Amino acid sequence: MRDGTSYKQNNTDSPHVTIHRQEALVVNFVASSEPHQIGCLNFHDGSTDLALQYEPWDRNYYHLCGTKGVTKIKQSDVYGSYPVSSVWNILADGSLQASLSVLDKNSYNNRTYTRKEDFTTTEVHLNTSVTLVAFVKPGMLLLQDDPKRKEQLGRPHFKARIVFEPL
Repeated sequence: MRDGTSYKQNNTDSPHVTIHRQEALVVNFVASSEPHQIGCLNFHDGSTDLALQYEPWDRNYYHLCGTKGVTKIKQSDVYGSYPVSSVWNILADGSLQASLSVLDKNSYNNRTYTRKEDFTTTEVHLNTSVTLVAFVKPGMLLLQDDPKRKEQLGRPHFKARIVFEPL
């Protein structure tokens, strides 16, 4: 998604908010009861699948991004953040749902994690300062409403849902 008038393109070329229908992501998927991939036909960076950037140390925010091919949540040999694409479900009303896991680092090996908690979410936070889209754990406070945050945030964040509509 791109918008050259109302929003700025970020450096990573990840999907972000647009108000122009012709700039929206065009996706394809086969509905399944299990978490599955969603193909994207018009990423500008050559990615082929919709994904979430998985950062084991950040258990609350999962930024929308693109990737090439099937990627799943890893529990070993984790060196940093990575995209996961086999996390999606489309609900009956068209809402996009992500199935994610919270991992805890093992004390004996810094690159190995154990599964602590599984959750599903349709909650999305939009960061309008940089036009990023992030799936969040259900019930997460918007950054400007979190009393633990001290820094200024610039433009406000908003809660949203992503709903697919047939073309």
